[in-house]
Amino acid sequence: MIYHLRKIKIVTVYNSPANNFTYKDLDKLFNARNFILILGIRSGIVTETIRRGHTLYKYCIKSNCSIIFPNKPTHYLINKMIPATIDVGFIKNVTLLADLMVLQELNSDHYPVFFTIGTTNI
Repeated sequence: MIYHLRKIKIVTVYNSPANNFTYKDLDKLFNARNFILILGIRSGIVTETIRRGHTLYKYCIKSNCSIIFPNKPTHYLINKMIPATIDVGFIKNVTLLADLMVLQELNSDHYPVFFTIGTTNI
């Protein structure tokens, strides 16, 4: 059996809530390679970034990208009353074979997310 290995470009990104981004910015990231996983763009699920989240959502629909996120909150405000999922990923031409897992064992208001990925043979 012959396996063809594909290179996957993995990019980690942080964009401050004070900065907006455009389709042109997203094109620079997503068009870098055919198989791409982008992690860490602050999610649009949080109230103050709803416009950015809408931009990301519309871009993903237009560009055939998928949005991935854990099923548990990744950030708690100091009062622990308002949880939010601010860590998300975006994939294009990559098949995920495992779940995303939030590790809620650290002494922090922002929990790490484990992204376990694999690809299928096409």
